[in-house]
Amino acid sequence: MNTTDERNLEACVLTLSRWKGQLPTELHSQIQAAGRQLAKDESAINDIRNLLKQHGDLSSAYEDSRRELYQRYNARERSKGAATTFINGTVNSGNLIVNMAVPILTADNFSSTAQQLVAQPSWRSQVKNASDDVQTFFKTLEESVTQLDAISIQLMKWLDKEIYTIDELAYRTEKPKARLAERLEALWQENYIYTVSGSALSNFFESLNVFSKRKGKLDLDSYLALSAKGYFYLHPYFKATADSSR
Repeated sequence: MNTTDERNLEACVLTLSRWKGQLPTELHSQIQAAGRQLAKDESAINDIRNLLKQHGDLSSAYEDSRRELYQRYNARERSKGAATTFINGTVNSGNLIVNMAVPILTADNFSSTAQQLVAQPSWRSQVKNASDDVQTFFKTLEESVTQLDAISIQLMKWLDKEIYTIDELAYRTEKPKARLAERLEALWQENYIYTVSGSALSNFFESLNVFSKRKGKLDLDSYLALSAKGYFYLHPYFKATADSSR
Protein backbone atom coordinates (compact mmCIF):
# COMPACT_ATOMS: atom_id res chain seq x y z
CA MET A 1 0.00 0.00 0.00
CA ASN A 2 1.44 3.39 -0.93
CA THR A 3 1.52 6.29 1.49
CA THR A 4 -1.39 8.16 -0.09
CA ASP A 5 -3.69 5.14 0.12
CA GLU A 6 -2.66 4.55 3.72
CA ARG A 7 -3.47 8.13 4.71
CA ASN A 8 -6.78 8.01 2.82
CA LEU A 9 -7.78 4.81 4.63
CA GLU A 10 -6.76 6.23 8.00
CA ALA A 11 -8.81 9.37 7.33
CA CYS A 12 -11.86 7.25 6.40
CA VAL A 13 -11.56 5.21 9.59
CA LEU A 14 -11.14 8.33 11.74
CA THR A 15 -14.12 10.03 10.11
CA LEU A 16 -16.49 7.12 10.63
CA SER A 17 -15.20 6.40 14.15
CA ARG A 18 -15.97 10.00 15.11
CA TRP A 19 -19.36 10.12 13.41
CA LYS A 20 -22.19 10.64 15.90
CA GLY A 21 -25.15 11.01 13.57
CA GLN A 22 -27.25 8.50 11.66
CA LEU A 23 -26.17 7.58 8.15
CA PRO A 24 -28.60 6.64 5.37
CA THR A 25 -29.14 2.87 5.58
CA GLU A 26 -28.02 2.29 2.00
CA LEU A 27 -24.81 4.29 2.48
CA HIS A 28 -24.01 2.44 5.70
CA SER A 29 -24.51 -0.90 3.94
CA GLN A 30 -22.30 0.19 1.04
CA ILE A 31 -19.50 1.19 3.45
CA GLN A 32 -19.77 -2.19 5.19
CA ALA A 33 -19.60 -3.99 1.84
CA ALA A 34 -16.53 -1.97 0.84
CA GLY A 35 -14.97 -2.79 4.22
CA ARG A 36 -15.45 -6.49 3.59
CA GLN A 37 -13.90 -6.08 0.15
CA LEU A 38 -10.94 -4.26 1.73
CA ALA A 39 -10.01 -7.46 3.53
CA LYS A 40 -9.46 -9.04 0.10
CA ASP A 41 -8.34 -6.10 -2.05
CA GLU A 42 -6.69 -2.84 -0.99
CA SER A 43 -8.12 -1.07 -4.04
CA ALA A 44 -11.38 -0.90 -2.05
CA ILE A 45 -9.84 2.10 -0.25
CA ASN A 46 -10.88 4.31 -3.18
CA ASP A 47 -14.42 2.92 -3.01
CA ILE A 48 -14.68 3.77 0.70
CA ARG A 49 -13.32 7.25 0.14
CA ASN A 50 -15.75 7.87 -2.73
CA LEU A 51 -18.68 6.73 -0.58
CA LEU A 52 -17.77 9.28 2.10
CA LYS A 53 -17.44 11.95 -0.58
CA GLN A 54 -21.08 11.38 -1.57
CA HIS A 55 -22.30 12.61 1.82
CA GLY A 56 -21.76 16.35 2.33
CA ASP A 57 -21.02 16.30 6.06
CA LEU A 58 -18.95 13.12 5.84
CA SER A 59 -16.93 14.59 2.98
CA SER A 60 -16.12 17.67 5.04
CA ALA A 61 -15.27 15.56 8.09
CA TYR A 62 -13.03 13.35 5.93
CA GLU A 63 -11.02 16.35 4.75
CA ASP A 64 -10.66 17.52 8.36
CA SER A 65 -9.44 14.06 9.43
CA ARG A 66 -6.95 13.85 6.58
CA ARG A 67 -5.61 17.33 7.34
CA GLU A 68 -5.24 16.46 11.03
CA LEU A 69 -3.32 13.29 10.25
CA TYR A 70 -0.84 15.11 8.03
CA GLN A 71 -0.35 17.76 10.70
CA ARG A 72 0.37 15.08 13.28
CA TYR A 73 2.81 13.23 11.04
CA ASN A 74 4.59 16.44 10.10
CA ALA A 75 4.80 17.59 13.72
CA ARG A 76 6.25 14.24 14.73
CA GLU A 77 8.92 14.34 12.04
CA ARG A 78 9.86 17.93 12.87
CA SER A 79 10.31 16.96 16.51
CA LYS A 80 12.60 14.14 15.42
CA GLY A 81 14.50 16.35 13.00
CA ALA A 82 14.34 13.68 10.34
CA ALA A 83 12.01 12.48 7.62
CA THR A 84 10.15 9.17 7.67
CA THR A 85 12.06 6.38 5.98
CA PHE A 86 10.17 4.68 3.16
CA ILE A 87 11.01 1.53 1.24
CA ASN A 88 10.42 1.79 -2.50
CA GLY A 89 7.79 4.47 -1.95
CA THR A 90 5.72 2.34 0.45
CA VAL A 91 5.57 1.77 4.18
CA ASN A 92 5.44 -1.57 5.96
CA SER A 93 2.50 -0.63 8.16
CA GLY A 94 -0.25 -1.11 5.57
CA ASN A 95 -1.34 -4.60 6.60
CA LEU A 96 -1.79 -3.63 10.24
CA ILE A 97 -3.79 -0.52 9.28
CA VAL A 98 -6.07 -2.64 7.07
CA ASN A 99 -6.51 -5.20 9.85
CA MET A 100 -7.60 -2.41 12.21
CA ALA A 101 -9.82 -0.77 9.59
CA VAL A 102 -11.85 -3.82 8.50
CA PRO A 103 -13.69 -4.55 11.80
CA ILE A 104 -14.56 -0.85 12.16
CA LEU A 105 -15.75 -0.35 8.58
CA THR A 106 -17.89 -3.52 8.64
CA ALA A 107 -19.54 -2.74 12.00
CA ASP A 108 -23.12 -1.71 12.66
CA ASN A 109 -21.78 1.01 14.97
CA PHE A 110 -18.46 2.42 13.76
CA SER A 111 -17.73 4.46 16.89
CA SER A 112 -18.41 1.82 19.52
CA THR A 113 -16.43 -0.79 17.57
CA ALA A 114 -13.47 1.59 17.36
CA GLN A 115 -13.74 2.16 21.11
CA GLN A 116 -13.60 -1.58 21.74
CA LEU A 117 -10.67 -2.03 19.37
CA VAL A 118 -8.39 0.61 20.90
CA ALA A 119 -9.01 -0.88 24.36
CA GLN A 120 -8.01 -4.43 23.43
CA PRO A 121 -4.58 -5.47 24.80
CA SER A 122 -3.85 -7.53 21.68
CA TRP A 123 -4.10 -4.46 19.43
CA ARG A 124 -2.18 -2.26 21.82
CA SER A 125 0.61 -4.85 21.90
CA GLN A 126 0.82 -4.97 18.11
CA VAL A 127 0.89 -1.20 17.83
CA LYS A 128 3.61 -0.91 20.47
CA ASN A 129 5.90 -2.97 18.25
CA ALA A 130 4.82 -1.31 15.00
CA SER A 131 6.19 1.65 13.07
CA ASP A 132 5.94 5.28 14.21
CA ASP A 133 3.28 5.83 11.56
CA VAL A 134 1.02 3.14 13.01
CA GLN A 135 1.56 4.42 16.53
CA THR A 136 0.65 7.97 15.48
CA PHE A 137 -2.53 6.80 13.76
CA PHE A 138 -3.53 4.55 16.67
CA LYS A 139 -3.04 7.37 19.16
CA THR A 140 -5.17 9.70 17.01
CA LEU A 141 -7.89 7.05 16.74
CA GLU A 142 -7.79 6.37 20.47
CA GLU A 143 -8.13 10.06 21.33
CA SER A 144 -10.95 10.44 18.81
CA VAL A 145 -13.17 7.74 20.31
CA THR A 146 -12.37 8.20 24.00
CA GLN A 147 -12.73 11.98 24.20
CA LEU A 148 -16.19 13.48 23.91
CA ASP A 149 -16.95 16.61 21.92
CA ALA A 150 -17.83 19.91 23.60
CA ILE A 151 -21.60 19.62 23.06
CA SER A 152 -21.72 16.12 24.55
CA ILE A 153 -19.79 17.27 27.59
CA GLN A 154 -22.09 20.26 27.98
CA LEU A 155 -25.13 17.97 27.92
CA MET A 156 -23.56 15.66 30.50
CA LYS A 157 -22.85 18.61 32.78
CA TRP A 158 -26.51 19.60 32.72
CA LEU A 159 -27.55 15.99 33.43
CA ASP A 160 -25.04 15.92 36.28
CA LYS A 161 -27.25 18.52 38.01
CA GLU A 162 -30.74 17.24 37.23
CA ILE A 163 -32.76 14.95 34.95
CA TYR A 164 -34.03 16.59 31.75
CA THR A 165 -35.92 15.87 28.57
CA ILE A 166 -34.37 16.75 25.23
CA ASP A 167 -36.75 19.73 24.93
CA GLU A 168 -35.52 21.10 28.26
CA LEU A 169 -31.90 20.55 27.25
CA ALA A 170 -32.46 22.33 23.94
CA TYR A 171 -33.91 25.29 25.85
CA ARG A 172 -31.08 25.45 28.37
CA THR A 173 -28.24 24.95 25.88
CA GLU A 174 -29.84 27.10 23.17
CA LYS A 175 -28.97 24.48 20.58
CA PRO A 176 -31.17 22.87 17.90
CA LYS A 177 -33.05 19.81 19.08
CA ALA A 178 -31.96 17.77 16.05
CA ARG A 179 -28.30 18.46 16.82
CA LEU A 180 -28.73 17.42 20.45
CA ALA A 181 -30.59 14.26 19.44
CA GLU A 182 -27.49 12.95 17.65
CA ARG A 183 -25.26 13.59 20.68
CA LEU A 184 -27.75 12.13 23.15
CA GLU A 185 -28.20 9.02 21.03
CA ALA A 186 -24.41 8.51 20.99
CA LEU A 187 -24.13 9.13 24.76
CA TRP A 188 -26.92 6.66 25.42
CA GLN A 189 -25.47 4.00 23.12
CA GLU A 190 -22.14 4.36 24.92
CA ASN A 191 -23.80 4.18 28.39
CA TYR A 192 -22.89 7.71 29.50
CA ILE A 193 -26.59 8.45 30.14
CA TYR A 194 -29.72 6.42 30.79
CA THR A 195 -33.48 6.86 30.56
CA VAL A 196 -35.32 7.33 33.85
CA SER A 197 -38.11 4.87 34.67
CA GLY A 198 -40.72 4.86 37.43
CA SER A 199 -38.80 2.36 39.58
CA ALA A 200 -36.06 3.68 41.88
CA LEU A 201 -34.39 0.26 41.96
CA SER A 202 -34.45 0.00 38.17
CA ASN A 203 -32.96 3.48 37.87
CA PHE A 204 -30.18 2.55 40.29
CA PHE A 205 -29.11 -0.53 38.34
CA GLU A 206 -29.50 1.26 35.02
CA SER A 207 -27.21 4.06 36.20
CA LEU A 208 -24.51 1.45 36.91
CA ASN A 209 -24.93 -0.28 33.57
CA VAL A 210 -21.77 0.34 31.51
CA PHE A 211 -21.22 -2.97 29.70
CA SER A 212 -24.41 -4.18 28.03
CA LYS A 213 -25.09 -3.23 24.44
CA ARG A 214 -28.11 -0.99 23.93
CA LYS A 215 -31.02 -2.37 21.95
CA GLY A 216 -32.85 -0.11 19.54
CA LYS A 217 -32.71 3.67 19.67
CA LEU A 218 -32.99 6.16 22.51
CA ASP A 219 -36.52 7.23 23.43
CA LEU A 220 -36.18 11.01 23.12
CA ASP A 221 -39.53 11.57 24.84
CA SER A 222 -38.18 10.20 28.12
CA TYR A 223 -36.33 11.89 30.96
CA LEU A 224 -32.57 11.44 30.81
CA ALA A 225 -30.01 11.13 33.59
CA LEU A 226 -26.24 10.79 33.90
CA SER A 227 -24.95 7.25 34.45
CA ALA A 228 -22.05 6.23 36.70
CA LYS A 229 -19.84 6.09 33.59
CA GLY A 230 -20.83 9.65 32.72
CA TYR A 231 -20.26 10.83 36.27
CA PHE A 232 -16.73 9.40 36.41
CA TYR A 233 -15.98 10.93 33.01
CA LEU A 234 -16.84 14.38 34.40
CA HIS A 235 -15.23 13.72 37.79
CA PRO A 236 -12.11 11.58 37.13
CA TYR A 237 -10.64 12.54 40.51
CA PHE A 238 -13.21 10.42 42.32
CA LYS A 239 -12.50 7.45 40.04
CA ALA A 240 -8.75 7.80 40.61
CA THR A 241 -9.28 8.05 44.37
CA ALA A 242 -11.43 4.93 44.38
CA ASP A 243 -8.89 3.01 42.31
CA SER A 244 -5.97 4.04 44.53
CA SER A 245 -7.77 2.90 47.68
CA ARG A 246 -7.99 -0.69 46.48
